[in-house]
Amino acid sequence: MLAGSQGRCVSPRISVVIPVRNGLPYLRETLESVRRQTRHADEVVVVDNRSTDGTSEFLSAQTDIRLITQPDGVSAPANWTTAARAATGDFVKVLCADDVLLPNCLQRQLDALIKHPGCVMTSARRQVIGPDSEVLIKAIGHDGLQGAVRADVAILRGLSRGTNLFGEVSALMFRTAVLQSYLPWPDDAGYATDLAMYLKVLRDGDVHFEHEPLAQFRVTKGSWSFSVRSTQARDVRETYARGTIDLSPKVSRRHRASGALFSYVRQVLRSLFYLRVKKSKTST
Repeated sequence: MLAGSQGRCVSPRISVVIPVRNGLPYLRETLESVRRQTRHADEVVVVDNRSTDGTSEFLSAQTDIRLITQPDGVSAPANWTTAARAATGDFVKVLCADDVLLPNCLQRQLDALIKHPGCVMTSARRQVIGPDSEVLIKAIGHDGLQGAVRADVAILRGLSRGTNLFGEVSALMFRTAVLQSYLPWPDDAGYATDLAMYLKVLRDGDVHFEHEPLAQFRVTKGSWSFSVRSTQARDVRETYARGTIDLSPKVSRRHRASGALFSYVRQVLRSLFYLRVKKSKTST
C-alpha cells in the first residue's frame, strides 16, 4: 500500500505498456500472459507503430487495452518513449510485443518495489524461448546478484562482465515517475538502448534482483535481437563507457579490460546460440 495525499493508504497502480510494430503472431500470446497475471494490471497500453501485418486490426478488436497509434512511423526507441509516457500507474512494465510474462510476475515485482523503497527498478531472471514458445534456457541473468543491490555495485559488476546483467526490458519493472523523468529513450545505443536507460534511472536509486524467472524472452530469426547480434558486444561496451562517467573514480582499467574480454566471449557464444535457433527452425 502507498500513502495518499491525505495520509490514507491507497492501492498502487501498475501500468503495462507494449510498444509494437508488426507484432503478429506473438502479440496474442503476449497479451494473454498479461491477462493471466495473479495481480492484474490497472491499465494495459499498446502503442502501434504503423503496423502492416494485421496488428492494427487485431488491436482494434481488443476491448481491455488502451490503443495509441503513431501518426507516422517512428524508430523503436521513439515508440518505446511514447509507450512509457502513456503510463499513468505508480509502477510501469515496458513489455516487448513478442515476450511473455509468467503468471506471478506483476505481483512479485510490485511486492519487491514496495518492500525496498530505495530501489527504482526491479529485475527478474528470465527464460529464453524459441519461435514455438519452447523453453531453450530455463533461467538466465544477474550473475549471482540477488535482493536489493546498490546501483554502483550492480553497474560495476555488469561492466566487468561485459554484459547487460539487468536483462531485457520485459524482465523489469520501474517506478513510473523515475523512468518518465529520464525520457526520451536513448536512440544512440543500438541494441543496448535498454541498458542506456537503466544507467540513467539508476542515478536516482538502487536496483532489486529477483532470482526467480518471471518473464520469457523470445528469440526468433525475425527478432531485433537476432538481427543485431553481431553488434551487441560493441553496443554494450560503448554504452557502459558513456553511462559510467559519474562512476569514473571507481572504474578501473581492470573493470574495462575484463568487460571487453567477456563481451567478446559472450558474442561468440551468442552467435552459436542463434545459429542453433536458426537451424532448429529450419529443420522443422
